[in-house]
Amino acid sequence: MSLPIIGGNGGGNGGSTPPPPTHTPLDPTRLMRIASDLEDRVDEEDLDTVNLEFIEEYSEETGIPENHIVAALLASTIELEHRCNTAVVVCAGKCQSWGSLDHLQRLLDMRRERAEAGDAVFDVRVRSCLDRCEHPPMLAIETPDGTAALPKATAEAIDEALEQLVND
Repeated sequence: MSLPIIGGNGGGNGGSTPPPPTHTPLDPTRLMRIASDLEDRVDEEDLDTVNLEFIEEYSEETGIPENHIVAALLASTIELEHRCNTAVVVCAGKCQSWGSLDHLQRLLDMRRERAEAGDAVFDVRVRSCLDRCEHPPMLAIETPDGTAALPKATAEAIDEALEQLVND
């Protein structure tokens, strides 16, 4: 069973054209360097997966923003640990041109704040494409009951969706 699309009218790439870009995507060479350095660290520590706490510590040590590190996972063989039944999936591919990395950082911050407050948390994941390119930035929220697409994601829409889907 799939959850409904939240906001927008969704659909696959049905021929609609995305709006003009609003953000500059990260340089792919930078992402590859981050991924390579991160793989070296993971090998040094003999880890099978990394978690968001590892990402936060690595960010503090290196000065690389957390959202850049998580996006760089797409260019690596590193698996991000999954702990929760609910996950917010961010398109960190072409949707970077419409602010998806800003949403990614916001989600990482929200998750950390919820954890510190003892509230229910969610996983944060990235994919290179969520196949709704005409409605950027695209996010999806995966739950045991299905997946809700969040096209043309805004901070307000993300807050509303998480309030509905993350059980306290």
